Amino acid sequence: MDKQSQINTDQQKLEDIISSREDGFGSILRRRREEKNMTLSDVVRQLHLDEKFIQAIECEDNTQLPAPAFVCGYIRNYARLLDLQHEGLIADYKKSLGEQVIEPELKVTKQKQISNSSIKSTLIILVFKLILLVGLIFGSWNLWL
Repeated sequence: MDKQSQINTDQQKLEDIISSREDGFGSILRRRREEKNMTLSDVVRQLHLDEKFIQAIECEDNTQLPAPAFVCGYIRNYARLLDLQHEGLIADYKKSLGEQVIEPELKVTKQKQISNSSIKSTLIILVFKLILLVGLIFGSWNLWL
């Protein structure tokens, strides 16, 4: 067997293991928390989250969780607390929502170019208005005296 086919076989085995695993993101977090002898109260105190959110994450009850953007942050912080890699857990969470992991598109807009002639004309108009204003003030001052 050549090297490339061996790599493909190993990759397929890895994908089969990942897809066949029964543990979702919540049970992985719960099991790791229990391995570290941490209680829900410990997690709540360290993450500054409501206990119902931690329970909902561990039970994978998406109906009790806030917007996905917040939950991704909660999972990231929870995983860091437990010394776990968060990327796979967040991907599992998004998969449980029925969402594909999609990177947001960045929109690039061009900046409007300002020509030298428009700067010069704006400056000339501004200077003219300033001279007119000074003249009006001076004329009003002379009439008042």
